[in-house]
Amino acid sequence: MIRSFVIAFVLILASLTLPARAQVIADQVDTERAASILISEKAGIMPGETIHLGLYQALQEDWHVYWRNPGDSGLAMNAEWTLPQDWQIGAAKYAAPHQLITQPLMTFVHEGEAVFLFPVTAPATATPGTVERLSLKVDYAICSDICVVENVDLAIAIPVVSVAAGIDPAGGDLVAAALEALPVDAPFEAAAFDYHGQPAIKFFMTDIPAGEAFYFPNGEGLISPTKKAVFQADETGLIAVFTPDFNYTEALPADLSGVLTFTPKGSDTSAAAFKVIAPFGAPPASLPDIKGAEPTASANPAAPGRKSLLTILGLALLGGLILNIMPCVFPVVFLKAHALAQSAGETQSLVRRNGLAYTAGVVLAFLAIAAVLLALRAGGEQLGWGYQLQHPLPISIFAIVMMLIGLNLAGLFEIGTSAQGLGDGLTRKGGTAGAFFTGLLAVAVAAPCVGPFLGGALSFALNAPGLTGLAVFGVMGLGLALPFLLISFVPALAKILPRPGAWMNIFRQFLAFPMFATCIWLIWTLTQMAGTTGLVTLLSAMLLVALGAWIYGLGQRGSSKSLVAKLLALASVIIAGILVSGIAIAPRQAININTPGSDISALPTDIYSAARLAQLRDAGTPVFLEFTAAWCVTCQANKITALKRPRVIEAFHNTGTVYLVADWTLRDPLITQSLESYGRSGVPLYVYYGAGAEQGKILPQVLSADLLIKTLNN
Repeated sequence: MIRSFVIAFVLILASLTLPARAQVIADQVDTERAASILISEKAGIMPGETIHLGLYQALQEDWHVYWRNPGDSGLAMNAEWTLPQDWQIGAAKYAAPHQLITQPLMTFVHEGEAVFLFPVTAPATATPGTVERLSLKVDYAICSDICVVENVDLAIAIPVVSVAAGIDPAGGDLVAAALEALPVDAPFEAAAFDYHGQPAIKFFMTDIPAGEAFYFPNGEGLISPTKKAVFQADETGLIAVFTPDFNYTEALPADLSGVLTFTPKGSDTSAAAFKVIAPFGAPPASLPDIKGAEPTASANPAAPGRKSLLTILGLALLGGLILNIMPCVFPVVFLKAHALAQSAGETQSLVRRNGLAYTAGVVLAFLAIAAVLLALRAGGEQLGWGYQLQHPLPISIFAIVMMLIGLNLAGLFEIGTSAQGLGDGLTRKGGTAGAFFTGLLAVAVAAPCVGPFLGGALSFALNAPGLTGLAVFGVMGLGLALPFLLISFVPALAKILPRPGAWMNIFRQFLAFPMFATCIWLIWTLTQMAGTTGLVTLLSAMLLVALGAWIYGLGQRGSSKSLVAKLLALASVIIAGILVSGIAIAPRQAININTPGSDISALPTDIYSAARLAQLRDAGTPVFLEFTAAWCVTCQANKITALKRPRVIEAFHNTGTVYLVADWTLRDPLITQSLESYGRSGVPLYVYYGAGAEQGKILPQVLSADLLIKTLNN
């Protein structure tokens, strides 16, 4: 039975014992899995005083919430406070967590009763005799066999007093116990360093407590939670060597801080817990050989290890080059090629300026997307590459832009007075602005095509320190722009371009059809997000924009009406914009679950969760795990060409393999974290776990039926 009775009891006790002039009041919020309430260290707060508030949670049996670093899976608490004017609240303070092992994962959790502490300070101008209300909106994942993200709104009313208040009877003892349970500041120094490609820490402690040592890192992605660390003591202290996780690369953070605990044998409660600050630096002098700490592969089968930054930059450059020939990018790139082929009569300085403008557009677009993504991730958001495609509005805008490109390629209307590329009408001085905006557009349409070629580089960039991550994204953009940049600066290379002629106009019109095909795909993607209502709204908006483009084209062919045509075209675009801005995400439809043997014509499908994966693996069931999204071109192509082929479906059923689907079409922080645990920041990702296998096997991002059948049968 839930421990909410404990909370109810202390509330009743408080109401009986507290005088009316100084009484903390808070409301309890119950869910099916936990009871939550805000508690206070004291019965009141003086002006300028700092006391501790606590988020107290009584959890149902077998349910748990997560520490600041959840480990292999899970989601840390996100707390948003609303405070009276000039009041201040500090960062959450956590007790040392428990290790929860659910093969093959280890998570860091709190079970039973959890208290998360927040120091709150009243301003010196606070008025004694008043009662101030502090509100908390908290999001947290709570898990058992399944995981649920709960959103709870809490509030607490605290009297402002003129003399020091006593312990609050309702929650003071709980806060005091939570303060007592906090890790203490380490009375010793610590230093982090690299030990043959593995993260390591030297704890300069001469008095080592009894019990099994364990280190909980504050940050995710550097130390593998699953693999057991190697601890070795000598006369100068204790050395710990860890298995690297997906984010342990050449670009190391400033420190490897965390909590060091010592747990007596046979107990699940640590006897000592130290808060450690371990800055990265050179290995300590006279470092001994550490037994059992030879370099090993990461616990995660997909972790990239310590790849050289130069290697990552090379992969980013190569991936950017390959993007030029992707079906959704090539028509836009062709516009730039068309412009270069027709630039023979222009001065070399103008050609170079246009090449630099195009490159600047591409690189700045990559950097802008990266800066937003890295900033949001630094703020605690669980996002990966493709986040810009996880909402109906950008999908709708992309669909309309693709349609306009197609109509422009088909000749319905022109932009500017030459074929310098989309956006040339913004300038009359040689198309420099047009070249810049063509670069922006090339990146916009390239976003869904990035995964197969830039997966490793993206994962590195999104988990590296800010400037390093931006550098990787910038090199990706340079790779996309490089062919035209080189041709702009090396005139001899322009000879490889085909001579202008009538064939180019025919080819240009033909390239309208890949853009229309991209529109169909984007429309289907939006339908997965917003349902039929969103579909009709987008189609109506596209009809209006197409009408506006036609009117605009008529105005170009009849100059006397050009101003009216432009105004009508603008009006249609504005109305279309109003329509698509109102498209909302529809209730998410459940994945059709088809258990092995129930329908041999369909894949034996189940919905992914870390708990479900662990349950299947514990049962010895082979699992094919797919991370996918409706907006991922490669994902959908793999379904058509490989996954849904009859002989592949037959192999799934014959081998008893479960097809576990993690759908990332809409933003899902838990799936984002799971992707990152495999060293990935985008989709597709395919992992095969054979029956009884200790580790998963990462499959290529482009699948074939033969590869799948071979994998399932081995």
